[in-house]
Amino acid sequence: MMRNLSPRFVLAVASAFPACLPLLITPTVAAQQRQTIEIGALGQTTDNQVTGPYHVTTGPSSISLLGTNHEQIFAGPMIDYTWGISRHLMLESRAAYLFGKQPIQSLSGGNVLLVSAGLRTATDGKRIRFYDRIAPGFVSFSQAGEAITQSGWQTARSTDFALDQGIGMEVQADKHDAIRMEFSSIYFVEKGSNGDAVGGFAYTLPGTVENHPTFSLGLAHAFGKPLPEDPNPGTFSSRTANEVTLAYALQVQPHLNFNGIYLSPDSGLAVSAAHDFRSWIGIDTSAILLPGGDQPNYQDGGTESEFYAGPRIGLQRKHYAAFAKYRFGAVTFASTINQNVASPPPVRAWDFAQDAGAIIELYPRGPHWLLRIDADEQATSYHSVQVSEPPPINSQTQSATATYSPLLLIGAGWRF
Repeated sequence: MMRNLSPRFVLAVASAFPACLPLLITPTVAAQQRQTIEIGALGQTTDNQVTGPYHVTTGPSSISLLGTNHEQIFAGPMIDYTWGISRHLMLESRAAYLFGKQPIQSLSGGNVLLVSAGLRTATDGKRIRFYDRIAPGFVSFSQAGEAITQSGWQTARSTDFALDQGIGMEVQADKHDAIRMEFSSIYFVEKGSNGDAVGGFAYTLPGTVENHPTFSLGLAHAFGKPLPEDPNPGTFSSRTANEVTLAYALQVQPHLNFNGIYLSPDSGLAVSAAHDFRSWIGIDTSAILLPGGDQPNYQDGGTESEFYAGPRIGLQRKHYAAFAKYRFGAVTFASTINQNVASPPPVRAWDFAQDAGAIIELYPRGPHWLLRIDADEQATSYHSVQVSEPPPINSQTQSATATYSPLLLIGAGWRF
């Protein structure tokens, strides 16, 4: 199971971890100001620049052509603004523009505009602070390959949803200025497209989820009124050690079959339950139902259910909490198939799954009601499938593989 962990997923685990160990120690610090603006540079590796195979249809049959990875590094200027709600929780917005004209590939290429807005949690510290950030937004490629035509690539600007998760360190240079260094992982949800028939062949570019490791370095300047000390940092209480939440779930994930990958945004309901052993550590579980009815294929299809359980670590305050989580579990699909016939019978399939991400909780009306937001990367490890085929082929094997997809939960609940 662990061998299916990719470097990208390991980075997602790290980027979702909000510097929790330093949160256990909160030394006295000088007053922190409410606003900061950072000017710097952001670099990104195109680790998976070709975002999946494209399909070539030849009459009644089709084949899949896999693209070639083009791992390169591109960089450009970045500006970041934060507004402090408290010493430990901030709103932030960011924009970056990456030059270098990335090679034209399926669904991406050219210069890149990154824009995001989200939440940041941070530790205390006299000279050094650690922080974690989660920010949804969009990515825009200036010259993406949208279709294959008689004359070659047809390019156009392509704008897609993105989710940015990162961890960083801030080193104070003086009262107002600090140097920031950050590692993050940005997920792009890229839609597919169809091309013209070329020489009797029809081309399809399926959508997928792409993941790019990112590094930034900048100078941050603080200004505005000082943030007050938290009058009540919150203490652990058995009266609020348990919680149950009902949430809306949205997962954009690639689905698999012999013809390659297609992208599907699936939505549904989730029930989450947690028990805190102390204010900074607990166990978190979720059951998610996605009744989208995806097209049945060899490794997934039909209604999808996901089940997770694992530790969460973070901090709790009187009006909010922030946790990192890493959970193991299972995913089941109701209508997979393992026979290539006209009306194959549905087969329920079970696969190992895991998710890593962050939890933000707000307590707007006393200690019991809560609003909860989860931003995760989910990984499914598909087992290989032996597919029965008519003679003379008889059988084929859909090999084991793994997919990665962003998962967002937004809901309300009760602490008790």
